[in-house]
Amino acid sequence: VRFDDGGGHKITGMKVTACNDSSLAMVGLFGVIGGSTVKNLYVSGSVIIATGPRYLEYISAGGIAGWSGQSTIVNCSSDVDISVSCSGRLAVAVGGIAGLSDANPPASILNCYATGDLLIGGAINYLELGGIAGEVNGDDLRNCYFAGTLRPEATSPRSYTGGIGGKVTDGILSNCYYLPGEDGRPLTGTSTGATVAEGCGTFS
Repeated sequence: VRFDDGGGHKITGMKVTACNDSSLAMVGLFGVIGGSTVKNLYVSGSVIIATGPRYLEYISAGGIAGWSGQSTIVNCSSDVDISVSCSGRLAVAVGGIAGLSDANPPASILNCYATGDLLIGGAINYLELGGIAGEVNGDDLRNCYFAGTLRPEATSPRSYTGGIGGKVTDGILSNCYYLPGEDGRPLTGTSTGATVAEGCGTFS
């Protein structure tokens, strides 16, 4: 989708229930945004994905976008509860703003916050759970915070949970905060080539 300015509008009571028979599921207010800017928007509600092992290989779910590619999300907030329960040889990425944020060329998530309850359950191959984004590839995350609940309950041999990003590759985190810091989670579940710059931290 190509979308510009939400004008400060609030979308409340969103309810997305998915049981997808294709190999990919990208779910959120917007399933996919590509080469776009989404800004000045608030959304609340729920995303529920429940599926068996038959079809899916990859699931990404977020309050604003399931997958954000080469895009900028700015001045947005999400109070969306996300629950993904599935089994099989698949990867699941869940984030309060975006499930997967992928940048080539660089993209960003700026001045955003998320609350809500984020849950991944079942038995899967990869678990990537982050307060802002489940998986981050090369993005800049600046001036963001998460003040919800992270629940990585799936059985998985590769499990990455972070207060801001689950799995972070390259990119920059700057002035990002994880507010439920009493649970001891790091800002990133795992990171490769990422820069955690000034002003980042966890608070209880």
